Amino acid sequence: MLVERDFPLNKLARSLSKNLLKLHKIHFGENDSFEITEHVRKTCPFPFDFDAYSNDDYESRWAYIVDLRDATNAEWARIEKTNEIEPLAQLARWMVADTGGINGNKDETILNFTKMAAAFGFVENKKGISSYSKILAAKDRYKYQIFDTRVAAALNIMQLSYFGGRRFYFDVDGARNKDVVEFDNLFPKRSFTMIGFKNIKQDLGVSDYKYYTLLVERMAHYA
Repeated sequence: MLVERDFPLNKLARSLSKNLLKLHKIHFGENDSFEITEHVRKTCPFPFDFDAYSNDDYESRWAYIVDLRDATNAEWARIEKTNEIEPLAQLARWMVADTGGINGNKDETILNFTKMAAAFGFVENKKGISSYSKILAAKDRYKYQIFDTRVAAALNIMQLSYFGGRRFYFDVDGARNKDVVEFDNLFPKRSFTMIGFKNIKQDLGVSDYKYYTLLVERMAHYA
C-alpha cells in the first residue's frame, strides 16, 4: 500500500509546480509542439473542428491540444461502449503514431496495448511506456499522463534546484530523441546519483511512470 512516508511527494510536487509556472512565464509562446499539422488533421479518426484554432496564437494552440485530448477521451469512451476492439486500436494507433510520432510499433503491439489499457488501465513495469502512456492518455488524460525520455530528462533537470527532500532519477535509457541523447552523454545517470538522486524502483518499489503520475496528481494541487 502506498503511503505518504514512502512517497515524499508534497514538497517535491510543490517545488516542481512552482518551477514549471516560472518557466512557462519566461518561455511563454516558444513551445511549438502544439502546432496543428495537416497530417493530424487528415488522419484524425473522429470529427473535430480544427479550423476553430490557429497556429498563429499560442493560447489558441494550447486550447487546441487540450480540446483535442478531451475529444479523444470522449471518442475512446464512445467506442468502448460498443465492445469493439479494432476501432479502439485504430484510435490508439492514431494517438501513438500520428499525433505522437512513434511509428515503430507493429499492429499486434498496438492491439495488445489497447486491450490492456481498456481492461486494466495502468500496468506496473509495462515495457514500451512511451507508446503505452499515449494510449492511456487517449483513454483518460486526467488520470494518465504521457511519459517518455524527454519528460524523464526534464524532471531530472528540474529537480536539480530542489533541496527540500529526496530527489529521484527518472531513467532515460533507450532514448532516441537527439537532445535527450546528447544531454545523457554529457550528464549520465551516475552524475545524478553522485549528488544523491535515488533509484525509484529500488527505493520506492514502483516504476518511474507510476511515481510520475503520482507527482503530476500532486502538482495539480499547487498549480
